[in-house]
Amino acid sequence: MTAYPTAASTTPADEPIVDEALEPPLAPPGAARRSIRLKRDVISYLEWPVDGTASEAPARGGVSRRTALLLHGLQSTALTMTRMAESLAARGWHVVAPDLPGHGHSFALDGSDTERPGPLDLSRLTILRHRLSRRHRLRSTASVVADLAARLGLERPAVLGHSWGASVAAMLPAAGVLPSVLVLLDPPFVTATQARPLGLQAMAEPAHSYEAARDTLLSHRPDWHPMDLAAKAEALTRVSTRAMVAVVAGNVPFDPLPTVARLRRRHPEVSIFVIMGEPGQGSFVSQAGRDRLRTLLGDDHVLVMSGAGHSPHRTHHEEFMALLARALGDRPTSA
Repeated sequence: MTAYPTAASTTPADEPIVDEALEPPLAPPGAARRSIRLKRDVISYLEWPVDGTASEAPARGGVSRRTALLLHGLQSTALTMTRMAESLAARGWHVVAPDLPGHGHSFALDGSDTERPGPLDLSRLTILRHRLSRRHRLRSTASVVADLAARLGLERPAVLGHSWGASVAAMLPAAGVLPSVLVLLDPPFVTATQARPLGLQAMAEPAHSYEAARDTLLSHRPDWHPMDLAAKAEALTRVSTRAMVAVVAGNVPFDPLPTVARLRRRHPEVSIFVIMGEPGQGSFVSQAGRDRLRTLLGDDHVLVMSGAGHSPHRTHHEEFMALLARALGDRPTSA
């Protein structure tokens, strides 16, 4: 495990420090990384216990009265949710964050996503095959997460998903996981026309090495916390390009409204919140999408972060955590 350097004077003494020049560890301090074999995948996940001390044996059901399940976005991993998870664990939450299929340390049993990142193939035949396949449909990915939750004994967790992870999170009730609270962090409203340039831009970023990915991120995201930089750079080197193309091709257009509306009708007892950035700052929630969400959920359940873009949990972490605590009805508890 990579050692952390001495804390900088600008960082609180009780906050672990990560040097983005070093590849991050498999699991940050206080968390445990584990893997579990499911029907079609070996899914790797990180787990943060309430007391911040990782145990040797995986937890099963009832570890905490409050469990949070965090789902990352495309080209990210469980590790990219570390700061959020640590904040929740400090407030009495048991946190689980998986590497979703094709990402991080999770792999398909058939070997289809072994090559990481792998070549980019956008031929018409390949796109057609991905569209016809159900392998990376949102419902299929939600089923993988539901299988993991069942194996871990997670009952009625609070669920938060970012970007693609938000799209997956919204599908979890249909896959058998009914959340106590559902928080969608900047869920994408993306048409097929918009998806292609966005995907090409993302996949054009250097990912052949951690150093190359880190340097690119540093030039574009100098305001990110070192932990977020290190985790995202590592994630870029560990995503299957094939799987990423399949996710986009198999699910465009992205629009969470029908799924959210169905959940609202069938399970009105589930609180649904959307936390989003501003459309003019890079949010993937369009102005029209925001208005439709407000009509469906109410203004007090659609929380817009001024000045934030697509990843408010990275750029405006403290403000984001305050809004997340509000969504979760959170009050600090002792472990």
